[in-house]
Amino acid sequence: MNLKILFLVIYLTTLNFIMKSQNEVSIKLKIELISYENSKNNLKNCTVKISKNNTEFENFKISSHKFQKKITSKGIYKFELSHEGYVSKYFTIDAKNIPKKKIAHRLKAEISLFKYNEENQFDFLKKEPVSIAYYNYTKNKLIWDFEYNRVIRDKIIEAQISK
Repeated sequence: MNLKILFLVIYLTTLNFIMKSQNEVSIKLKIELISYENSKNNLKNCTVKISKNNTEFENFKISSHKFQKKITSKGIYKFELSHEGYVSKYFTIDAKNIPKKKIAHRLKAEISLFKYNEENQFDFLKKEPVSIAYYNYTKNKLIWDFEYNRVIRDKIIEAQISK
């Protein structure tokens, strides 16, 4: 009888370890925030909201213009960046299908926020991320989708000039 219990405990522990290790990932993220109007003006005291799979789990204010974050589990992450008087932006990281790797993936970004102006129509930025990162199986690494980013940048420029 005790042997069956011992076997069951070992089996469940092993199963739990396997399930947990399949959900692990290591992504080191470095973000720098700047003002669009003055690229030498670093934005301090920004608010960062982080959601995983559409559930907000962290909300903090950064005193500097930079922050670092480490992502350790798979999922779809949304990072919303805001500052009083500026248009909020967000980016997503698709960490759902990243294969297990011994070294950490690294992502860096410089994100500019621009001052809010009632004349410009930036409502699309509430629904569309300014950038998306995903795992590229051809390159075997996590990358930013620069083509998507270019499209969003063009939409922002168009919204600024079509008043």
